[in-house]
Amino acid sequence: MADVKLVKKKKKWITILAPKLFGGVLGESCVTESSEAMSKTVNANLMSLTNDIKHQAINIKFKVTEIVGDKAATEPVSYEFSPAAIKRIVRRDCD
Repeated sequence: MADVKLVKKKKKWITILAPKLFGGVLGESCVTESSEAMSKTVNANLMSLTNDIKHQAINIKFKVTEIVGDKAATEPVSYEFSPAAIKRIVRRDCD
């Protein structure tokens, strides 16, 4: 039986950018082709985007929508509030 050689492709880093509303970089992703980064999702804490400690209980999920060169543009998909923060805000048995 003949030996099978693995074909190695060169990988490159793509910078994932947050929308202009948040401004900033969400992170980087290592891909072989730029098209692989399409429809990837990235979770980010709102505190890290706004540098405001009050937003530490909020997580936002972003989806890559467009790739230009080595940069990927995203749009927000979901907005989640941590259960512990909701418990602190909501009052019980108030009528």
